[in-house]
Amino acid sequence: QLMSDVASAGGFYIRQYTRENQALVRVFDLSNQISEGERVYLDQHFPEEKVLRFLDHFLDTDLEEVIEGDVPYPAMMTGVVIRNSHHVIQSVLVLLGISGEKASELEKAQAGDGLHFPEGLRLTNKKAMESNLRLVLHIRDYHDEIRKENQDIQGRLEDIEEESTRNRRLLERNETMTSVLSLMESDGEFDQIANRILEISSRHLQLTESALLRLDGTKNSVEMIAEFAESEGCKLRFVSRERLGYPFFNGRPYTISSDSEIPEEFQQYMDLCDFQAVVFYPVRINEELRMYLQFGTSREHRWEQEELKFLNDIRKIFQTILSKRIT
Repeated sequence: QLMSDVASAGGFYIRQYTRENQALVRVFDLSNQISEGERVYLDQHFPEEKVLRFLDHFLDTDLEEVIEGDVPYPAMMTGVVIRNSHHVIQSVLVLLGISGEKASELEKAQAGDGLHFPEGLRLTNKKAMESNLRLVLHIRDYHDEIRKENQDIQGRLEDIEEESTRNRRLLERNETMTSVLSLMESDGEFDQIANRILEISSRHLQLTESALLRLDGTKNSVEMIAEFAESEGCKLRFVSRERLGYPFFNGRPYTISSDSEIPEEFQQYMDLCDFQAVVFYPVRINEELRMYLQFGTSREHRWEQEELKFLNDIRKIFQTILSKRIT
């Protein structure tokens, strides 16, 4: 609206061309209260194909901000480029003017071609156009400063939101860990405590299944000491080690995300358990491998470092509880 008012007061016209798919396309006339006669007159003296050829002079690699158009005097045409923060052209303002200094001579010449000035046609002069150009550049730069300030404010707001999200997640994690730690001093049965810890930690990370697994005395099958399942329908079905393999029972930790490339025996295990992502942590007592913690989800997931740190802390808590009870 401001540009329209400036054009109306300054006695000239403005067209805006915006980049779409690498081409500059005419969006609209910014000139305020322009008549149909004025539009027809301008389209005759500043035909679209001529203006588009003129716009070809503006390049992303060129730092020129203003280019004068080659049109017969007293017609005047000037392009003002608007770039983004990466100096890529976003749009061009085309200032169109008819000099009133020779308007009568121009009208007489045009009358022979059957053309006449429409009523209310804006007339200006070269000096006034130069002044108008400086004003348009000032307004453009002012809006550019406002845009940059808004971007900075938006960036700061996003930083504040991210910090707020991190603090909220940290608070939730601390509350979860407090609930888990309170179970360390419980006198209840171990399987009940273990089930509760798995439920609290799994719900916190929105996991679908988790379990504490132990090899039996023969080391041919795996016993499930404790388990959490998001629903009854997705409870883990553990079968003999000979059939399932349990490839992770080797003392090493494993982190498998949805996009991880894994050996075939791990893939078979995940398919059987309907896992998209899973973490396996060994549980040692007095440096001896006794059990494995398994945290999995049937949803696509990529593990984050904070999640892995949290689950490793859960592993340490299990080791502490087991060490106290065994010794």
